[in-house]
Amino acid sequence: MKELLFPVLFVFGPLYGQNLSYFGLSNNGGVYSSLNNPAEGSSAKEWISFNLIGFGSSMESNILRLDLDYSPWQMMAGKPRRQHAATFTKPLYSTGERGMLESAVFINANVLLPSIRINLHPEYSLFFYARDRAIGNLQDLGSDMLPLLMEKQVPQQVEGIDMGIKMRMMGYREYAIGGSARLWKRKESFVSAGFSIKRTLARFAYLMELRDFTNTPNPSGTRVSAQYRLVTTDINVLNPGASGLIAPDGSPGKGWSFDLGFIYEHRPYHKQHPYRIHNRRGKNKNFRQRAEILYDYRIGISVSDLGHMAFNGPGVSDNEYQYSGEFEAMAVPSDTHKLKDWTDASTVLSSSNSITFKLPGTLNFFFDYRLSQFWFVHFFYQQNLRNREKIENLYLPSSLSCLIRRESRFFTFGIPLRFVPQSGNLNAGFLVQSGPFFIGTNNLLVLFQRQSYSLSGYAGLCFRIPYKRDPTMENFRAFR
Repeated sequence: MKELLFPVLFVFGPLYGQNLSYFGLSNNGGVYSSLNNPAEGSSAKEWISFNLIGFGSSMESNILRLDLDYSPWQMMAGKPRRQHAATFTKPLYSTGERGMLESAVFINANVLLPSIRINLHPEYSLFFYARDRAIGNLQDLGSDMLPLLMEKQVPQQVEGIDMGIKMRMMGYREYAIGGSARLWKRKESFVSAGFSIKRTLARFAYLMELRDFTNTPNPSGTRVSAQYRLVTTDINVLNPGASGLIAPDGSPGKGWSFDLGFIYEHRPYHKQHPYRIHNRRGKNKNFRQRAEILYDYRIGISVSDLGHMAFNGPGVSDNEYQYSGEFEAMAVPSDTHKLKDWTDASTVLSSSNSITFKLPGTLNFFFDYRLSQFWFVHFFYQQNLRNREKIENLYLPSSLSCLIRRESRFFTFGIPLRFVPQSGNLNAGFLVQSGPFFIGTNNLLVLFQRQSYSLSGYAGLCFRIPYKRDPTMENFRAFR
């Protein structure tokens, strides 16, 4: 069981970030905007967008809490050193419900590798990207399950034991190729569509589901029985060489997925043809300025990650177990009792070397409104499309986000707000982009808190080559 929990704790520890697609909500997002909606390329401000590297991840929970002796801000200010104290002391986490009806932990980590989007025409684009992802979640946790997994004392038998867990964790790489095109353009309306198809190659997968748990206290301890399912993959089957970092040829799982999106933009005449207002006599300098953003509002809808991942082969294990045994009575209160190795003491009900996971499909809506020349407000809603009760379904939680931002040609500053109903997390962060570099977080307060249920952050380098002149002007070729 500890080998199943290790990948989850690995992400909880060193990776604390946010989904990279949040940077793509701005008009300066370049190829990142195609992660949210593949139709974004048809209204791009640049001719070429090239991503060198981008990384980020997020952890949101209402049951697992980061507990530190000093806040990150105090650490950067050197307070532990001035007090001659250790910066970190174990344990770095604690457990505790936040009064929610449903316990949940969500993990989402991304690394966007070198990727590119090219606009063959201002209204037509092609893009390619490669991305490493790790997605996982825990749900339906019994009140005594997490303390046992974290190697704490077993619960008091006289009070009974509340056990249960659904845990999923998968890491994989996806290679995507897609494009966008104008569907309809008339008067003040502009409609575009985009599509991408992705080849997915798994790196690892772990699954655990505990059900039908019963316990009966007796004088010598507690009699328990349970039925549970474990899915593991042998990481050693992957190619450990340098070529394995480029393409995981020894992947235990392979699959396909696709994204599909549509965007409607309302483009007023005065934004489509600014020269008619500003340059009637040909002497106004505004005539030579780029009218890069043509809309006053736009609406988008897309579906993402609709597909599956099939695992099979000698490195894949899918077993169903039946356990029946006793927890030992606590002889000494100070003794630390750990969970026994259930696998060795269990009966195998079924065994297989193949399993099919469904990827975390979502339905996405956005509404982007231009408040003034440089200020925008963006509303983004993500709806989970997978059945959370089926353990083979990976999923991302439904969420509602709002991004208030100021944009110029090479600079963006934004304040994102995000709410996740399932876990009850409500956070505010920041986003800054200057030239090719961007950095941000979805939870700014974590910098000043010693305890937090939500960790996030992202950063990257994305280069954009803009058009030399405004292609929307009817007679732009006459300018030199």
